[in-house]
Formats: sequence, C-alpha cells, structure tokens
Amino acid sequence: MKNQIKELFASLSKADQVELLKELSSNSGTSISIADFAIKHQKRYGRNVEFTVTQAGLDHAPVVTAIAHTAFGDFDGKGSNQKIAKANAIEKANANW
Repeated sequence: MKNQIKELFASLSKADQVELLKELSSNSGTSISIADFAIKHQKRYGRNVEFTVTQAGLDHAPVVTAIAHTAFGDFDGKGSNQKIAKANAIEKANANW
C-alpha cells in the first residue's frame, strides 16, 4: 500500500504535491502542545526535551524533519515547517509516554 501511495503522489504535478503536503502538514492533530509536553517531561524526568531539525527539498517546497530527544527515546516528525515537524514528533512521543 505504501508503494501505491508513493506512485500516486509521484503522478501528481509538482504544484499539487506541494498543496497536498501543506494540507497534510497543517492537520497534525496534535493532542498536546509542544510546551505542555515539555513541561510534563521536565517534571517527570528533570530534563528538557531537545530537538534536532533538518531541512530537505526545494526552497518553495521544504520537507522539515524534527527529532524530539526525550528521556525515553527519540521520535521523529515531518512537516512543511519547523513548528509542524516538532508538533508531529511530540505527538509520537506523547503516544509512547
């Protein structure tokens, strides 16, 4: 199924790919904010959540990857900007709390 999705995505025009990525990124559905998670993490583990952020892709269609480094593991998230990528990483970390 993953390959089918990749093939369908590749068949879209570049403009449609950008629009789809923006739409998907803006709907991260995070149930906890980055700040709230960081406070919860700090209280429990006595240390801050740290992030590693990288960017790939074209300037007009970046793909940002953020890795949240927590006391109980590393969790990655992707998005069209840093805030969305971090929120997606925090969503994964919170689900594994």
